[in-house]
Amino acid sequence: MRVERWCCLLLALVTLAVYSPVIRNDFINYDDPDYVTLNYNVQGGLNATSIAWAFTTGHSTNWHPLTWLSHMLDCQFYGLNPIGHHLTNLLLHLCNTILLFLVMRLFTGELWPSALVAALFAWHPLHVESVAWVSERKDVLSTFFWLLTLLAYWWYARFPTIKRYLVVLACFLLGLLSKPMVVTLPFVLMLMDYWPLNRIAEFPPNLKLAGTRPITPVSWKQLVTEKTPLLLLSTASSVVTFLVQRAGGAVAPLENVTLTARVENALVSYLRYLGKMFFPHNLAVPYPMPEEWPAPLVIFAILALSFLTFLALKWLRRAPYFFMGYFFFLGTLVPVIGLIQVGRQSMADRYSYIPLIGIFIIIAWGIRELMERWPKYRLLAVGSICLLVGSCLPLTYLQARFWKSSIALFSHTLEASPDAQEARLLLGKAFCTAGQPEKAMEQFSQILRSNPNSADALFAIGVLRTAEHKLDEAVDYLTQAVRLSPEMPNFHSQLGEVLLARGNLGEAMAQFDQTLQLAPRDAIAHRQKGCTLARLGKLENAMAEFGEASQLAPQDAECFYDLALALALQKNHGAAIAQYRTAIRLKPDYAVALNDLAWLLATAPESELRNGNEAVPLAERARKLCGEKEPQYLGTLDAAYAEAGRFKEAITLAEKVRHMALASGSKDLVEAADKRLDAYRQGKPYHQP
Repeated sequence: MRVERWCCLLLALVTLAVYSPVIRNDFINYDDPDYVTLNYNVQGGLNATSIAWAFTTGHSTNWHPLTWLSHMLDCQFYGLNPIGHHLTNLLLHLCNTILLFLVMRLFTGELWPSALVAALFAWHPLHVESVAWVSERKDVLSTFFWLLTLLAYWWYARFPTIKRYLVVLACFLLGLLSKPMVVTLPFVLMLMDYWPLNRIAEFPPNLKLAGTRPITPVSWKQLVTEKTPLLLLSTASSVVTFLVQRAGGAVAPLENVTLTARVENALVSYLRYLGKMFFPHNLAVPYPMPEEWPAPLVIFAILALSFLTFLALKWLRRAPYFFMGYFFFLGTLVPVIGLIQVGRQSMADRYSYIPLIGIFIIIAWGIRELMERWPKYRLLAVGSICLLVGSCLPLTYLQARFWKSSIALFSHTLEASPDAQEARLLLGKAFCTAGQPEKAMEQFSQILRSNPNSADALFAIGVLRTAEHKLDEAVDYLTQAVRLSPEMPNFHSQLGEVLLARGNLGEAMAQFDQTLQLAPRDAIAHRQKGCTLARLGKLENAMAEFGEASQLAPQDAECFYDLALALALQKNHGAAIAQYRTAIRLKPDYAVALNDLAWLLATAPESELRNGNEAVPLAERARKLCGEKEPQYLGTLDAAYAEAGRFKEAITLAEKVRHMALASGSKDLVEAADKRLDAYRQGKPYHQP
């Protein structure tokens, strides 16, 4: 055990060193907003409401409640500091590395081949995406439970009991609740029953090359029977996942991607994964899906895979590790190989996180067998191992650095794959966020030059023009985007928001109605519709929309703020105060909510609602958040001072507000300040009529 401990320590230290850049990385604009940075249900941390949401939502076209809970836990401890979120991913990857080493050591009894498999798993550049990308928490978390399931299965296989089998079942269920890609685990266990466990009584493999741990063989029928509950869980998870992804529009219909195109892409992708494993060059996020693959490449993929399959079957007894590793690789990729096309990528590095373990097993045990057959080449084999592992370390370190920011990541992707239009779109959005609209427009324009009917690029330009307050141009671009992709609810929502800002209330309402027809549970659309109704003077209807929004997004402070605003307009000040408090609880630095709550506590007509001593710190926090540039916030603070009996401070501040209003030419603010000053000079606080 002492040697194993040193192996674990070495694996851990090198892994931490190689992946050290990820700790300094930021969130990226690809999925991270959906999963964390703009997901209010996650940002609220763990509570009864968020836990219920995690188990009932199909948000981001996935059902993985345990992954949501892990993100919530991160937000509870770290907030939106990316260091903590990246650290969790790295620690899970570290645990997976140690677990994989222990699994291979226990299953096979071999030390250095097990360590080599774990090292390649830990340090291969293809696995950077799963570790460095916060949204891929589901990869590292599901693999953690996947490996625990293997450990539990080894424990069960040695002395089969119901209790031990239930542990296997529980670990597998946790894996499925983290990411449904692990549905293939029952088939992996069947492969491992053959090698290295030697559990198939009717067909024992070559004992010289199989595992050395003594486990009692059982009949083929019994092996299949014991996998049945696992297969039932896999089936249920697959059905739920398919329904959720189809409902979310993530599953491409056959008219968009034909069955022939899917099969061709699957064949070529198998070969590309193998190629990038041996030559991890030009790694990209995401890899674009071509219109079609060249026929010679498809034929070559068929021939290569046929040859490898022939070898695996031929060497079934002679080299069972090759049979097991090869079909492990093929089988675990099936859920994500593209036969059911989800998303627009042709392949993804993250999908190789588990499948490449099969190839690593072939490499490790292949080298072991060569060393046994030709001992005189042992030194050469050791050198090959050092070269193989050593070449991974700098490549992985450099790849982890590319994930520093969205701009760095997608700039690198475009260098590796200039035709990756989705990466170009994401790079443009990153430039928008960074306050570089010219560079953003350059990327979007380049997309339109390649594809003038790119709805995504037109939509992105519309959003950019909205941010620049060029509303007429924004409407033109967004209208084109909606025409090209009328099925996209966010396109309608954004167009409606711009129309609302222009004062085209009827047209805005039509867009929000269309959004809600496509996505009835879109809380933002309910809020937008509520704002439109409020501006039309239909406060009762507006409140219904705001209430629906707060039900759908109970962690979104803005939903409760909008509801509070509508209640205040209806003079229902008590209920408004309660909703403002909820908004501030969810978002403590919500300046406008702090200001509005302080205003009501200082000036409400109902004496029982007023509380100057509470209003003052709220107004001071709002002032601190916004500085001295907002006369409305300073006006709230002077009213709070007056309600608290601090008239000297109230007068001084109100006079300052009046001067600011005069300088800006705001007649309404001047008149409001004069009314408050009249009251303060008489020793009275200002109250709303």
